[in-house]
Amino acid sequence: MKHVIIVPPKGLKGVYKDNRLWASQYVKADPQNRFKVEMKSSSPEGALQATRRAVALAGTTGEVIYAVGHGGGGSGHAGQVDFAPLSKFRVSQFLAFYDNKTEEWKGPSIAEMLRDAKEARKGTKTARKQKEKAWCTNYVASGCGKAKRQVRAIDKLQPHYDEMGKIFRANPVKRIVLLTCNVGKATTFLTELATDLGVPCRAYTDTVSTQARWEGSRRNAKIYMFLASDRYPNGTYNDRSATELLPGLTRQQRCDAKPMATP
Repeated sequence: MKHVIIVPPKGLKGVYKDNRLWASQYVKADPQNRFKVEMKSSSPEGALQATRRAVALAGTTGEVIYAVGHGGGGSGHAGQVDFAPLSKFRVSQFLAFYDNKTEEWKGPSIAEMLRDAKEARKGTKTARKQKEKAWCTNYVASGCGKAKRQVRAIDKLQPHYDEMGKIFRANPVKRIVLLTCNVGKATTFLTELATDLGVPCRAYTDTVSTQARWEGSRRNAKIYMFLASDRYPNGTYNDRSATELLPGLTRQQRCDAKPMATP
């Protein structure tokens, strides 16, 4: 099976740089079956361009691994995942469930949330403040500011999200792997994502961590990628985790979702 890993563009630091370095080690360990696709920009357009290249390399029996940003999951539908660095293409629960293909969304109408979030930006300063407060009261009491930003991003991101679904439906791969934190906890969200994109999705139920270890000089650092609950040399954090994708992964540490049949 071919494994194609999408990485952030050059120039970013922190987890983005670690992902790039680890991906190079991963590919070098098996260059016949592993390939790296570098994003040209930290944008939805950059994500789509990289995805087109990745699906062509992976074929119908391969997997596309996204190692480009952050993710998160509480439980059920409360999930989010980046398809581009710096939150430039973050698929939130509101974006994923906007069309609600699985019919699993049990919250308030996302279309109404978006309508009212737009309306809250109109009028005088006092009127806007009152409407912003009312939006939080009606829809999201905790974490309201973040929720509003994600809802207001729907109009901008929906065309790109739809285009990503078209790419995968035209070029179905074996699965998508989301190499990011905790998305596997949001099982309903992951199923909606798989249904929207038309291919199975795999995610993890723990924080995905990286650790640099030096062998000799600091120029000879290796990046190890593993789940945070594991401690070296056990579980996913062992000598092989510099060149293998979470070796020692247990069934409880991952979640696999298949697309649901829709009308």
